[in-house]
Amino acid sequence: MTNKNENNIKMLTLNNGMEVICSVTDTQDEWYTIQNPVACSHDTETNRLNMSPLFRFGARDTDILMSTKRIDVVYSPTDGLTEEYIDVFVNPKSETLSEATPDGHAHDAEDTKKTTKKKTTKKKTTKKEKVEV
Repeated sequence: MTNKNENNIKMLTLNNGMEVICSVTDTQDEWYTIQNPVACSHDTETNRLNMSPLFRFGARDTDILMSTKRIDVVYSPTDGLTEEYIDVFVNPKSETLSEATPDGHAHDAEDTKKTTKKKTTKKKTTKKEKVEV
């Protein structure tokens, strides 16, 4: 399982232009072993960062081998981005939050604080009396 060590959280710029934040668990000459890769993109209309799992159907903390031929640049992300990535994708505090993130929509502090409550309404039932004639 991926630990909270922020030193192994890296941003990878792939040769197709995609920016990926992930946990790098091992590096070799031709391969990077990564876990929990998340594509990052900037929504210019809302000025928000979108984070979407790269492999939507992959299990959390699964080792993924990525060829170094696909990677152009490797660098450390900002502290804020690292913290959000760890909180949401590596060590989520609730299943609700982790289930909400694969939609690719950005989540900010206010979004994560909001909870949806179901409204319950009671149906009025009336008893009909049988009247004999």
